[in-house]
Amino acid sequence: MDSLLIFPPPSFCHNFMPITSPVWVRPANQEEFAQIDYRVMRHAFDSQNEFGRLCDEIIYRNDLAARLEAAGLGPVRREVPVTAAHRDFAKTYRLDLIVADAAIYELKTEIRLAADHDAQLLNYLFLQGTHHGKLEIYQQFADSAGPKGGCRGFATLVRDRPGQPDASHHSFGSAGGLG
Repeated sequence: MDSLLIFPPPSFCHNFMPITSPVWVRPANQEEFAQIDYRVMRHAFDSQNEFGRLCDEIIYRNDLAARLEAAGLGPVRREVPVTAAHRDFAKTYRLDLIVADAAIYELKTEIRLAADHDAQLLNYLFLQGTHHGKLEIYQQFADSAGPKGGCRGFATLVRDRPGQPDASHHSFGSAGGLG
């Protein structure tokens, strides 16, 4: 990870803003993403079952990454920097997890997902020029939006980049099984 690769950004910023990252996320099709995600979620549920709902995001991220690597779902890259620059401006973003160089995961330890979280994931998809990503939340539900209202649970948002087939969808599941 010593060198940075410059890869072609999405067409809307091609001539305006160079984007650099040590990792290029290859665009996975819907089926490939779903296969990766099914395996990732099994380990995400296992992680939450083991640690409960009160840990910091970094604990879930590191545990999930270790589980995925042990299961052969690598490479699993953590906190991957992506820098967008224009003239004297530069902004570096950090992607929580990239799995198999094909799937971006943004982890949150919040009560519920917010529009800002969705926008953050969409920004990462655009910056990387890929199509599918997922928000995962490790926390207790504060209202009846989750399973059985208030039980320990898990919420996810699968996001497909606008203009891609298959719209985003939410799913809720208990920490005891795949949702």
